[in-house]
Amino acid sequence: MTKDELEKENAELREKLKPENCLKLLAKGGYVKFTSEQLTKAKELLKEAQGYIENEDDELYDEIEQFLKEIEK
Repeated sequence: MTKDELEKENAELREKLKPENCLKLLAKGGYVKFTSEQLTKAKELLKEAQGYIENEDDELYDEIEQFLKEIEK
């Protein structure tokens, strides 16, 4: 494999291994179940954290925003 191919594969693997992606896969497979109360609390905590980092880490802010959109589906 070329260096570019390895870097692309590495980026894809990193995306798959993000905590939110791992949790989704575990939940889809029936290995992890969340109560609505747990999801509500997680959303509250993420929104609070999002407020603290709004102007400090745009990438993390965007990741939280995307995750919240996905779990609210």
